[in-house]
Amino acid sequence: MKNTFKFISSIILLCLLSAQTDEFESLTKGAGSYQPVYQDLSNPPIPLEGEIDPAEYFLGPGDQLHIVVTSLENKLLPGQEYDLFNAETVEYYEYISPVGELSLPSIGQFSTKGKTYQQIKEEIKSAASKKSYKKIQTTVRLSSIRSFKVQVIGAVEYPGYVEMTPISRVKDAIKATKGVQKYGSSDVAYLERNGLQQKLTIKEFLIKGDLNQNPTLMEGDKIIIPFVEIMQKEKENFTEYKTHQIIVHGFVRRPRGFSYVPGYRASDYIAMVGGALNIGSNSNTIIYRADGSELNNAFDEYVEPGDVIVVPESMRSRFFGNISILQTATAIATLWLTYKAAIGG
Repeated sequence: MKNTFKFISSIILLCLLSAQTDEFESLTKGAGSYQPVYQDLSNPPIPLEGEIDPAEYFLGPGDQLHIVVTSLENKLLPGQEYDLFNAETVEYYEYISPVGELSLPSIGQFSTKGKTYQQIKEEIKSAASKKSYKKIQTTVRLSSIRSFKVQVIGAVEYPGYVEMTPISRVKDAIKATKGVQKYGSSDVAYLERNGLQQKLTIKEFLIKGDLNQNPTLMEGDKIIIPFVEIMQKEKENFTEYKTHQIIVHGFVRRPRGFSYVPGYRASDYIAMVGGALNIGSNSNTIIYRADGSELNNAFDEYVEPGDVIVVPESMRSRFFGNISILQTATAIATLWLTYKAAIGG
């Protein structure tokens, strides 16, 4: 009986202690002296070439800043009617808006247009010290790097806009379009920025590591890959916004479909499937167009989005089946001799 009473008493005591602890925690949080500090894990780390220089990195829409303001005393400045920071620690994870504004409640609003990370960092610390306690500790860090779109046009496989970051380079943008196409110049690229065009020699970067020939990118940049000189008049055939699949079948090694690549001929797609079989006829290649039309003897013709390329069986295979050229010649010679003998007879 005594043991049972002791056990029940212990349970009641534990419940009372637990209730007091919960009440204490709720009072502590509500008293304005506590705010949870968390770690933002939503942005994975980005591979860098080296440390970013705060004095050279210009902030822009999409950059994220992590700001922590910690008060070292709970006394208001003379003349202040209320405590702007209701807790000992205030933490912000804020993105810069599409118009270049950074809004921090209790601190202020900042314009980042044309300003470096170092400049904004100093502005935040100065504003926080004027609007808060006498003694505060403010830390500012760049927690996430923005991304933006860059236009890549000309002799690339898929011209258009690609997503880049301020640490991306011209070569990265070209790679994102699946690279320079077969009729493009692999030696020269042009970077257009703020109305000015700069000629770049990408091979100088690939061979010598010259970063001046492979600069980092900015919003509004345009990269132009020129066509080789002999194809300048035909560049309209190499640029297309449609991406319909191309089908290659018939007497080829590996019939299959491909994404449309501007500037490719039927011969290019046939080569991509391993070429024609011995019993296939390249010269009699047929292209069936999406509009229902048919193009014969089309081995060297440009392919359009939605085309179906067919390599037919050769005439020799139709007449003589799958036999060698020597056997075919022998068969023809035999027929000829038989015919001559019949006439002579």
